[in-house]
Amino acid sequence: AGVAARTAPEVAFGRQFSSAVSDPEFWVDQFIASNPGTSKSFQSSVPWYIDRYKDKLSGYVVYDNATINEATSVAGALGAVMVHQSLLTGQVGTALAGAGLSQVEDVRGRNSQWVYNTYGSQLSKDLIVRQQPSFAYQTRDLAVLNKAFVFNDTGALRDTYLAGQNDHSLVLGWGFNNSEEEFFGSASQHNLMGVPADHLQSAAAASRWQVEIPPQAARTPTNVATEAGSHYVAFVMSDGDNVQWLTNDFRGPRWFGSPHRGDFDFTFDVSPALKDVNPTAMKYFYDQAAADDHNTYFVTPGGKGLNYPSQTPDVEGFMDATIPAMTAVDHNVISVLDDTVELPALQAMIERPEVLGLMLKTGAAYAGQHGAIYWHEGKPIVSVKHTLWDGFDSPNEIVGALNTAPANPLGNQASYSIVNVHPWSTSMADGGQGDPMSNVNYIVGNLSQSVEVVTLEELFIHLRNNFGDAVDPGVGQNLVRNHDFETLAGSPANRPADWFYATAAGATQLVTGEDSDGNGQRAAAINQANADWRSAEMTVTPGEQLEFGFDFQMTGVPAASGFRADARFFNSSGGFLGETTQFFNAASYTADEWHSFTAFASVPAGATVGDVRFSTYFGPFTGGQVLIDNVSLLRRQVIGDFNDDGDVDGDDLLEWKNSFGQAARADADADGDTDGTDFLIWQRHVGAEMAAAAGGLLGVPEPGSVWLLTGSILFLFLQRDAVTR
Repeated sequence: AGVAARTAPEVAFGRQFSSAVSDPEFWVDQFIASNPGTSKSFQSSVPWYIDRYKDKLSGYVVYDNATINEATSVAGALGAVMVHQSLLTGQVGTALAGAGLSQVEDVRGRNSQWVYNTYGSQLSKDLIVRQQPSFAYQTRDLAVLNKAFVFNDTGALRDTYLAGQNDHSLVLGWGFNNSEEEFFGSASQHNLMGVPADHLQSAAAASRWQVEIPPQAARTPTNVATEAGSHYVAFVMSDGDNVQWLTNDFRGPRWFGSPHRGDFDFTFDVSPALKDVNPTAMKYFYDQAAADDHNTYFVTPGGKGLNYPSQTPDVEGFMDATIPAMTAVDHNVISVLDDTVELPALQAMIERPEVLGLMLKTGAAYAGQHGAIYWHEGKPIVSVKHTLWDGFDSPNEIVGALNTAPANPLGNQASYSIVNVHPWSTSMADGGQGDPMSNVNYIVGNLSQSVEVVTLEELFIHLRNNFGDAVDPGVGQNLVRNHDFETLAGSPANRPADWFYATAAGATQLVTGEDSDGNGQRAAAINQANADWRSAEMTVTPGEQLEFGFDFQMTGVPAASGFRADARFFNSSGGFLGETTQFFNAASYTADEWHSFTAFASVPAGATVGDVRFSTYFGPFTGGQVLIDNVSLLRRQVIGDFNDDGDVDGDDLLEWKNSFGQAARADADADGDTDGTDFLIWQRHVGAEMAAAAGGLLGVPEPGSVWLLTGSILFLFLQRDAVTR
């Protein structure tokens, strides 16, 4: 099947007349249903296959029970068929002789090191397989197809083999002695990614079928309103890094095929590697989810394959490999599994613009960080808060925790929770229903009206729009990250995230117990002259109108002293282009009281970056203190809304046409005229409207028919001509 699939992906395994959920014939049927004119036939005769594909085979490799891995590697390298020593006589031996095929290698008595030394140069550096010799056929057709080296060693030999692979390529199979940590850990340490696949069936032909993956149907609008008084929770089923499960019984009634799927918003881990292993399966899941009454969403577990970021030397390279794989299957969230929290690695991952946010699974039952949220560049890294896992959080315990959780999503990040759903839990105790999807259904049915069940994507959008870098900043959206100084930096822990500050002793501090509106407990303080606070940079658009605002309080600042506030704008190279500035003299404001300030700023032509700065640059400031809180830079106009009616549509295009070359009424880029650049800006924003304020494997042509080898295992042969009946 592997050699044949290199040019004609038409041979697949199956179990004729079986209704088993894991029967790979199901995927053949799905492919046929999407490709009219394609059919299938069963064929159980091994001599028939030898005769049909003799011209594609270089010969045969002899092996025994101890050397099946070695035979798989050599068969892939030479394009040969594997023949067990017991089959050299009888029908198979006669068929080989009749086809003119001779022995090209005998691996009996050989080991993996001999194969690697002898044939390593002919084997793939982009795919390697770890497989137990007791597995007779699983994953082997895919290994032969891709000329993958197959081994079951650990220790120094394992490290030699993994080190010889190209960085950021895939390791299929499973760990030595069934060790998950050994599998992912060793892959990570060699800049590789693991894909559990030791039980993978009939993947060679399926991986070569040309299938277009549709976009996800359950996408959340980026300007979705956040409901005050709600607690937002996302249920996420883990273990979707496991492509053998995805292509076997994942579609069964305990998991994706549950009758409860679609009764509530839900999120599944699904590896992007599934697109390369069985794109028909990926399309099937997306098509089925599109018909659900509630949103069923898919996210990336780990990356293109799964690794431990904390053990991966080159995280940037890992993300370079992961982003194309994610975008090819319309994913924007990564569910990270690691045995520790390595913030620099996670920050490198979340910096990529294609990544909306990260879910973090670490520690006991993935909930070792207890829902902690880390921020980087306005994006959240959200750890699992509860875990629906036998022996940990029961359904009733999760119901109680969610019903009593904070419900202030506009001002309290504790109003957001992720519940990990363990797919293998079957307990009937304390609300347990015997399978994971039934457990979630039980929980959802017992939640109070204040708890909103959403997809993981929607949860991240609410978090970012209210506390971080807004996903789609429209009118009323605050561009300033951590505007109220409530989110702490990872290091040092007594400083706010997304703010820079004067570091001289005593110059600035984060004050706890002071808050201008009662919705938090912190404010930023300046304690001496020549000190400042500066926000993280934000993206702006030339010509857009912004509202600059903040609250402040001065204590003990002498008259003729005070501070200044600036909304500043720069080009992409950091060149200063302009600012909106206001000076505040202590003599003009009542001391020890909070005051509010608002001004308007227009982003100058050529500016793409902005920030906010507070500084003390005049007067002695002796012994005084300025407190700053609730900083905002709000968009006042929808970009491309040339007629100021609150949305971007055809009427604005007409305004642009009437102004072209004559007036600046449709001057979207603030360069003083109306031209083609302004049209492109309108085109990018068409459909926008005012938002409410809210604080590689090889490809070959597809086959035409399928044949199946009957018995306990059978092959399928696909074609579109007169061969099938």
